[in-house]
Amino acid sequence: MNKTVTLLAAVAFFCGGLSKTTGQEDVDAISKGKKPLEELVESGDPEAQHILSVLYNEGVYGKIKNPEKAFQLMKKSAYQGYVSSFPEMAVHYLGGIGVEQDTVESYAWTLLYKASVSEEDEAREEEAWKMVANMEEKSSLRNDAKRRKQGQDRTREIQKEIEANKKAKKEAEEKINKDDE
Repeated sequence: MNKTVTLLAAVAFFCGGLSKTTGQEDVDAISKGKKPLEELVESGDPEAQHILSVLYNEGVYGKIKNPEKAFQLMKKSAYQGYVSSFPEMAVHYLGGIGVEQDTVESYAWTLLYKASVSEEDEAREEEAWKMVANMEEKSSLRNDAKRRKQGQDRTREIQKEIEANKKAKKEAEEKINKDDE
């Protein structure tokens, strides 16, 4: 088994990554019985984008396997700050799934996930620590301070982009609400 596949499997295991199966009940829950999943995705719902990404990545529930489309949807979800998408982004970049392989970018998303989990959620916090340690060890980043620093810098850039996206979304919603008055 090659090194990338082993690392991908480990990250997927530790973060519940792409190996998890999204069930029909998850799809039904996100649609809330009001809108189809695709309609929620088009409206920018990050949870819906996340779920549809997993469906395209796995090729289940009537979706043809399409890693590129899966990555684009996951990216939209992640850049809105949907924390469950962060480890998925790490897996995509680590394995080159729908995107060019990039261990530094993968590491950045791993660090962002670790920084985003609440200390009150001990299970997710422990999972995040294991994910970071495993990523550093398996991708040879542990002994490469320069690439680790690049990953840390990239994490800060991603955080800024997410915050800017959240601010823009909030401003747009406020404008819509003001226009409705």
